[in-house]
Amino acid sequence: FSYGLIMLLLFVTLISSIVAGGIFILVDRHCHKVVRLSFTMMTYGSIILGIFALFINFGLGASLLVFGSVGFIILKRFNQSIELASIVLSEAFKVLKKYPSTALFSFVSLVVLLFVEGIFYVVIGTTFIDFGFKADGSHVIDGDGNDTSKASFKLIFTIMFLSFSKFYISDVLRNVIHTTVAGVYGSWYYMQSTFDGMPVNEGIGSLRRACTFSFGSICCGSLFVVLFQLIATMIQVVHFERGGSIGEVFIALVTFVAILVGYFNLYVYSY
Repeated sequence: FSYGLIMLLLFVTLISSIVAGGIFILVDRHCHKVVRLSFTMMTYGSIILGIFALFINFGLGASLLVFGSVGFIILKRFNQSIELASIVLSEAFKVLKKYPSTALFSFVSLVVLLFVEGIFYVVIGTTFIDFGFKADGSHVIDGDGNDTSKASFKLIFTIMFLSFSKFYISDVLRNVIHTTVAGVYGSWYYMQSTFDGMPVNEGIGSLRRACTFSFGSICCGSLFVVLFQLIATMIQVVHFERGGSIGEVFIALVTFVAILVGYFNLYVYSY
């Protein structure tokens, strides 16, 4: 990493933190309006971008149009869902302000998750370099214009193993983080009005449950999700080599299924 790149990353992080803080304050004060405006912009933005993306990448454009169409149906026919989302988000902010340790845990967990994913990107890049490729996986061309990079079974197996490890470990960490935060809200929902009240160190207790009683289910569910992600990645690699519009449609379909499986796998632990 160069000095300029490090400064750029720090600058982007600072700006992102300021913007996130502003959104946090805005949502806290005008939750209903922000939810409706965000959902509307996301829906129409997906439709507009999907139309333009069809001429560049058919699979991406089709995915955006499907996503935008579903959002449009919800916006016009299921308006109560948006009202419910704003109420739930408003209550979530109340709990977050009452128990700020939840936000601290989420921030620390995000740093750890980014650090782990950064290590995997470095390892994958150095693996490509060790096998005679560039860090991004592209081929090395010598001064005479000859391709000096040769793919081997050992390289393919190593990259697939590292990719699987990255997907799996990252997904397990995300699910542990999400389950821990959801556990705090669950304790508040079921126990804040009881005689005993909220347990002491509710965040530590929720993390302990996520890493003991629920850890097997989290690991099993993450493995199921990662298999779909790995299949989508393999199809993308094959499509990159051979091309074709049918491959783009198949990639979009598999990616969409992987997103659905990941979504339900993430939120099933909240219950």
